[in-house]
Amino acid sequence: MHDFANPQPPSSTAIDSTKNDRIKAAMDQLDSQEAPNYAAAARAHNIDRKTLMRRYKGKTVSRAEATSTYHQRLNDVQNDTLLRYIDTLTDRHIPLISQIVRNLAKKILKGPVEKN
Repeated sequence: MHDFANPQPPSSTAIDSTKNDRIKAAMDQLDSQEAPNYAAAARAHNIDRKTLMRRYKGKTVSRAEATSTYHQRLNDVQNDTLLRYIDTLTDRHIPLISQIVRNLAKKILKGPVEKN
């Protein structure tokens, strides 16, 4: 049942997703311009001009990309590779145990894997 009297605020991941979508749209707009007009693109997409400028120039990245790069042992590409291995094993009806997943991750990383 919906509680319309007490609506819940959107989750931070939903907010980040819509903000990232707006930044992507603004960056696409800047790509189509001969001389990038950061202020106009930022206003049009309701984002901070400095944030847009830094992201467009490659000085900053999205929170999700930073987390993937600096806080996770596997980056997004490696994680996708691991998931494909897991899907292949599942399709073959091979039961997955943590040791199999750990060994696959070691193979992808070409190095040791910590717990978790």
